[in-house]
Amino acid sequence: MYDEPFFAVRLKLQRAGEHIDTLEREVAEYVARGVDLRTVETGEAWSVTWRMEILEAPPVHWPSIIGDAIHNLRASLDLLVTEAIAIKEGVDSATLEKVSFPVAKDVIKLQDTLAGSGALRVGNAVVIEIAKFQPFTLNGNELITAIHELDILDKHRALVPSAGTFRGASSESGFGSLRGIMPGDYATFGSHADAPSVQGIPPGVGDIGIPVSFTLHFPRTPKFMQPGDLALPFSGRSVIETLREVLTEYRRLVDAVEAVVPSRQ
Repeated sequence: MYDEPFFAVRLKLQRAGEHIDTLEREVAEYVARGVDLRTVETGEAWSVTWRMEILEAPPVHWPSIIGDAIHNLRASLDLLVTEAIAIKEGVDSATLEKVSFPVAKDVIKLQDTLAGSGALRVGNAVVIEIAKFQPFTLNGNELITAIHELDILDKHRALVPSAGTFRGASSESGFGSLRGIMPGDYATFGSHADAPSVQGIPPGVGDIGIPVSFTLHFPRTPKFMQPGDLALPFSGRSVIETLREVLTEYRRLVDAVEAVVPSRQ
């Protein structure tokens, strides 16, 4: 098993998937017990107000789960290059040092980055497959470059996602970062019959049944947030959905590379 080509790479991806599954499960469990969303008043016939109250503080270890998933995703790419070289040169991957998956500034710099990372040793066939996935920041594949940046960032600060909001077509309300949310905190949200939301569940308002919808974003889909002046990759995107998209892309990349690497003798 351990001698199978790219076994360690796929193991890293499997572990990343397990972290994502854990986060998704814990978010769902927390929403079920820790957040209360209720209608607090219907007011006039044309309006309704909801109140979202925090019953339990969000788990503090979620940023660690996100960081672990990101690290496993990034490490899988370095292992991919290392294993491809080991197979091509017939050496033990443990003997290879200073080899990494190339992430370039732009397509012009890709060749230099390939050389600097040691990745040129994989051979032309693998280089071509890697280049197809556009691992460069400017107009390249964000699913590769953003994970590279987030992995570096996670070494220096926790990746605390945003809590999200609940919203309608006319307005929204909620909380920013998951950090600092405490039991008893709440936000209110109103919607009007002349500007109903087109998302979410359409409950009736009072006895007249006006279909006003809302979408609960807290924290069912925690999102990457931009802390202060820092330009954070994936900012505003769903953490869980985005990481699953990255995982799928990386599996495609591994399959593409494996298809052009000769079998180990």
